[in-house]
Amino acid sequence: MIKNSKKLFENLSKIQKSSLIFSLKNFIVKKNSEDQSFLYNEFMEEQNYYIKIQRPYFSFIKEALEQEKFLEDLRICIKDLCYQKKQKESQKPFLEKQKHFAREQRKKIQEFRMSHEKPTKKQLSYYKALCQKNGLILAPLENLSKLDLKNMIAKIVEKKEKN
Repeated sequence: MIKNSKKLFENLSKIQKSSLIFSLKNFIVKKNSEDQSFLYNEFMEEQNYYIKIQRPYFSFIKEALEQEKFLEDLRICIKDLCYQKKQKESQKPFLEKQKHFAREQRKKIQEFRMSHEKPTKKQLSYYKALCQKNGLILAPLENLSKLDLKNMIAKIVEKKEKN
């Protein structure tokens, strides 16, 4: 959230403030620029346009645009939102690595569980049907785990797809 957000837009209600900040975030993402003065000018132009056609996004914006304090708060807010966006983008590679690592860990845990469980009847019947359909000899099925059977089925399907 914005630093000292209680000091920004003091004359607006909580709902007005949050809707303005939310729309500013979306506006900054949409414009995809780091130039704060450009973003400020574009936002002002857009708001003035909507006021001219009498369809403003916010009911309070017409009066607020006439106040110097509001305009200064708007500049500060845009600056902070640009900074937050930059920080988020710089952390993206790290977050992707974390997600990838978590995915790998979940996969290992699932495989560990499967290696200790007996295969289901569905798995067994599917394996038998695949072997019969492809003319393969059934491997001995006793003492096999869900993971073993899953891997055997995957090999058969993979061979079938290659052919």
